[in-house]
Amino acid sequence: MYGETMILMIEEMKDQYRELVSFFIEQGLEFDPSEKEGPVPDEILKCWGAFDEFENQMGACVLATRDDEYICNGIAVYPEFRGKNVGSMLLDFLLQEVANLGGKRVFLVARAPEFFIENGFVPVEEGEAPAFAECETDDSCHPQILKFDAFA
Repeated sequence: MYGETMILMIEEMKDQYRELVSFFIEQGLEFDPSEKEGPVPDEILKCWGAFDEFENQMGACVLATRDDEYICNGIAVYPEFRGKNVGSMLLDFLLQEVANLGGKRVFLVARAPEFFIENGFVPVEEGEAPAFAECETDDSCHPQILKFDAFA
């Protein structure tokens, strides 16, 4: 049990990356719709989904590299599972994987920066991060670039 939600498994989903892109777009994340087709981009390392005891997908996250840095390329939770620690569990899983790979830090672009700051991320200037912070579909998009570098 993790908080209020029982998550029976976090499953590798890299072979379902294109379906995850659709999920991320539906959840309001900035993804290029062309990524729904064709091969998985080389920079995508791993994708995971969180599932409940009924095998319902609750959320997903993607670990990628850009400019020799690790990035959380996307993390989202279905609305009915938000506030139940699903996002925190996925983020913990991603951070542990980066630590296992010998990574020193993780960058991401946050539309909900408070969640990530509560989980140990700190704001950084655009020039301190790899080039991945573009908003493609929304002129009013002002995401915040964050970094986690507390690996022991």
